[in-house]
Amino acid sequence: MKKYLKLIALVLVFAMVAVFALVGCTDTNKPADNTDKPADTTDKPADGGKDFSGVTLTMSTWKLGYMNGFNEVAKLAGLTLDIDGTGEDAAYRNKVAAAANAGTLADIVHWWGTFDFEATEKMYNLSEIPEINNDTFKAKFGTTAWNALIATEAQIASIAANPDATEIQKGYKAGDFFLIPTDIGSANVMMANKKLLDEAGIPTDVPATFEEMVKRGKDYTAKTGKSAFGGSTQIMGVWADWQLTPLIYMWNGIDGYIERVNPWGTLTTDGPVYRAIDAFASMFDTENVFQPGQMSLNIDDSDQQFALGNTVYQSSGSYTAATLINMGMDMNDVYSFPTPPLAGSKVTNWTVEPFCLTGFGIAKNTQNYDAVLHYFDVFATPEGSVAMTNNGYTISAALATGKESEITPMFSDVMKMYVYDGTPLPTQFKNTYPNLNTMGIQAYSEQQNGMQAICNGTATAADVIADMNAANKANVESGSLDDYKALVAEDLAKAGITLD
Repeated sequence: MKKYLKLIALVLVFAMVAVFALVGCTDTNKPADNTDKPADTTDKPADGGKDFSGVTLTMSTWKLGYMNGFNEVAKLAGLTLDIDGTGEDAAYRNKVAAAANAGTLADIVHWWGTFDFEATEKMYNLSEIPEINNDTFKAKFGTTAWNALIATEAQIASIAANPDATEIQKGYKAGDFFLIPTDIGSANVMMANKKLLDEAGIPTDVPATFEEMVKRGKDYTAKTGKSAFGGSTQIMGVWADWQLTPLIYMWNGIDGYIERVNPWGTLTTDGPVYRAIDAFASMFDTENVFQPGQMSLNIDDSDQQFALGNTVYQSSGSYTAATLINMGMDMNDVYSFPTPPLAGSKVTNWTVEPFCLTGFGIAKNTQNYDAVLHYFDVFATPEGSVAMTNNGYTISAALATGKESEITPMFSDVMKMYVYDGTPLPTQFKNTYPNLNTMGIQAYSEQQNGMQAICNGTATAADVIADMNAANKANVESGSLDDYKALVAEDLAKAGITLD
């Protein structure tokens, strides 16, 4: 108010006193037009050169395991976080919706990785904030981290064609985004209990092959009498997708991919699909190596068994670590690694584009706009990336350039399989062969059912292959795939294969 008192004294107009009193009540820490768009700050840094040591930012999240990471970044930023954590997904969605309606959202809203969600009307459109929507800031994150967050032309067209789209959704434009990426991840990960393996005298380096990992598991069971492997077989995608897909594609690259997804072909008993299923079956040929009862467990229940030390190898995703922390597991006892290849594979290192898991947004009702931008700036630094990854037990979406050696062993090997810049990968074919990709696996349900039968001891890998071939043949003979055949032939021609 001091800056106005001199002016008031000079003017000596009662009406002007009232006007300046109102102006003096506005919060200079937030954009002038807080309900629509931020003030133009292109001529100053995001933090405006301010000292944020006395600032407390509020944040909401449902990822309780991430909170230590968020706080460590806040320490680097020289400010304090007051985090409202709600551990259950549906309860968190409801809480954020209620806060959006009441205009009481936290300064920073943590959300699932998407561009369209319930609270966007009460969130800043970050595409309109120059400190965020610029190449320099975005380049601090992997290119693929932004993919799910930024609205595409195709998504906008889909919304326009949707009769149930809300007025808010109809107002989106291509390029809009409301979140910056917080963390990234993928499946295709094995987690291991280093402490228990060490105690049993089992090697704890990353196994060179899948077969070597299975042997170590069998040795562990032989020495301890305890089960080695876990991972829900009730939800067979935990193994069929997360582990066998890499095994198949690493075996012989595009040929393995084609064998898996081409229903006009024939699966053989020396091909990659058979080899991968047979490797899975090898975990069940010795009693108790794969924990009994996994068929009755969902993913969280199975993870709990690993957290309790009842298994030492777990099929998982990079994102499982935060869950294990919530279950009370000491993550210093755990290391992880990408799915190891079958012995003799053409490709020996699995590579994948990580996807955005969650993001941060800015509430329009924030009173600490500049401080939020400062927090984001620090979060995006290599130091912030290491702080988030090592303390939040999820892989920060910010690049740790030059600081990779400081990443915890929990994630350091997993991060080696990530390609962030959109470079074509030797084991990822969906972009090169889009028509084949739309086919998926016509016999996929037979593969999963057959793998469950293997768990129960009622089928072999050869039985599963026979059932998959029968399903493919039935689909082709039904005529239901005729419209796709010419398109699939185009893709096969790229690989030098003629479709009969």
